[in-house]
Amino acid sequence: MRYEEKRQMVEVMVYDAIDEIAEEIGLGIPFYPQVYHFGEKEDLKASRLPEIILNKCTERIKFNESFFWQNLNSIFIFVDKEKVMGIGEESAHFLRSLAPLYKSKKVDKETLPKRTIDETLAFFSSKLRMPDRINNFEAYKDIVPMSPLQVNMFLEQIKESLPNLTKDEFFIYQQGYGLGDRLYYAYVQGQFSKKRIKDLFTNSFREEGSALDKFWKLRKELWPIEQR
Repeated sequence: MRYEEKRQMVEVMVYDAIDEIAEEIGLGIPFYPQVYHFGEKEDLKASRLPEIILNKCTERIKFNESFFWQNLNSIFIFVDKEKVMGIGEESAHFLRSLAPLYKSKKVDKETLPKRTIDETLAFFSSKLRMPDRINNFEAYKDIVPMSPLQVNMFLEQIKESLPNLTKDEFFIYQQGYGLGDRLYYAYVQGQFSKKRIKDLFTNSFREEGSALDKFWKLRKELWPIEQR
């Protein structure tokens, strides 16, 4: 199958996912992202994308990762052996980017909790489309109750199984996926309203401390820290 034919097929799947998630939560879609696919070097050559984008895709191939590039309003979907990866998550990242003034011009202390909430919504959205999806980070100890020294020791112990994640990235994905998993079950059981989820999607968390405060509120409600 030629690159453009495959790209158009993937594009339809992405737009369907965006529509499905947006309709479920009640989100408006003022426009859609550009969609590309990759998975083989031949795909990248055929795409005729700028070199800076090709380099990023080449790196993502190593880890079988799809991604949403907000600056380009583009979703890049990893395709492996006809299996499309990451559509639900990247569609959620696109919908999240539609929040007013979502993009931050600098990295600050709010970046970590913001990204964690982004991954919470991404995993939640993927569960809407694939309810049987497993959160692989559930196999690891929750690092939130740990001291900084304990976190460093723990990450050293597991680095062979997750060699490509930094400390911050492990936090973002463990906490984001864990909250997203629990958010999904709370939602389908009627314990977390559609309005509250929509508010999470549309909240840009521009006020100092607001993202961190929201993270702790979600932890307390959905994933209480076990008392020792």
